[in-house]
Amino acid sequence: MKTELKEIELSVCADCYCFFHYGLESFEPQLELTKDQQQKIIDSFNEILKDYQIFDNHDSENGSSFSWSSCNICNSSLGGDRFGLLQIEHDPGKTS
Repeated sequence: MKTELKEIELSVCADCYCFFHYGLESFEPQLELTKDQQQKIIDSFNEILKDYQIFDNHDSENGSSFSWSSCNICNSSLGGDRFGLLQIEHDPGKTS
């Protein structure tokens, strides 16, 4: 029996998008973030990556457009550009 991959479209802020692409070594937030805010982004990605892979979502209508909706990674409610990412389950056959 083939199991469907679970896919979730994410709409993320510029800081989370930059962190996704450049990682911790080159992470230069677009906004002045406190150490706690930066750690929240890192922790959120680490939590998601336990069960999912994250990819650019080039087909997303959410990518690179202004929005007041919260970021799906860090939950920032500041308005700004949102970019599309796709979260795909590692092993859909795995039972938890």
